[in-house]
Amino acid sequence: MTSVRVYHPFISLRRPPVGSARAEAGSRGSTDRRDEDKTIFVHCVRAENRDANSGRCIRRREAGCERKGGTCESGTPVASCPPQSYVLRCARSNLANPTRLRVVSPKSSDVDGRGILGPRFEGALVYGAELHRAQLRKGGLIPYVGHLLIVAGTVIEWGGDEDQAIAAILHDAVEDQGHSGETAAEIHRRFDGRVAEFVKGLSDADETPKPPWKQRKKAYMDKLRNEPIEVVLISAADKLHNSRAILSDFIEEGDGLWQRFTIKDQGGLPQLWYYRELLKIYEERLPLRVTRDLRAVVEELAARVGRALNDVAEPE
Repeated sequence: MTSVRVYHPFISLRRPPVGSARAEAGSRGSTDRRDEDKTIFVHCVRAENRDANSGRCIRRREAGCERKGGTCESGTPVASCPPQSYVLRCARSNLANPTRLRVVSPKSSDVDGRGILGPRFEGALVYGAELHRAQLRKGGLIPYVGHLLIVAGTVIEWGGDEDQAIAAILHDAVEDQGHSGETAAEIHRRFDGRVAEFVKGLSDADETPKPPWKQRKKAYMDKLRNEPIEVVLISAADKLHNSRAILSDFIEEGDGLWQRFTIKDQGGLPQLWYYRELLKIYEERLPLRVTRDLRAVVEELAARVGRALNDVAEPE
């Protein structure tokens, strides 16, 4: 029995063949999810393209590269695609009565090799461990590589491809181990330009000394609003683990925790402001299944600090 698969960056969707018992059961009460040209839109890059009630894509605004080795919609090679664009792979159907789409696990590999992590990823694990070997998590004795593995694992769980998983492992390499551009050049040499661009998009500073904290964070958020959706996904995975670590440590240490951070004397309010503003970006561009855990963590942290999240002012 065959089925039609539809992909987007975070989940796979499967539609059963017409005439099957599951298809007939799923079609009862369902709404027509096709638009006029019979393209099923699975996810929209921008929030303004989503229907407020159903969440389905009502129009397509951006076109570009599907994945490494693919083509632009116009048939242009990937290397010529605009770097900020991203194309969604959609299924075209001639079914008179499309059935309800159901979510399936992205973990199972497909015939095109999706879900397979190969030697490039293994190389990233080794290279990332080498770069961060002597680095510890802020204020503790936990090897920094643990953070990189958790971020990469989250990206994989959310359906990221191999290049995203590699970039997750290396997301702090340029920022923390930049060595005057040498690391960025080495990432490009080892893993190609797509990974190098992802890592660049995830770095809030690559110069020494770093700019002031607030200046860096605002510049990072401004950049993130225009980065490809693949980069935004990795960023959200990074901030999810960071925020969980902050919350856990705050429960254990209280206000003494903030002495680890650049701004030490404002009771964690700068960090709450930063995560709240990041949440706005993530919630505009990413699915709920990606952002809901981060919102829950940040709201709990705000409650424990004793401030309503929306009342936290931008730091001076």
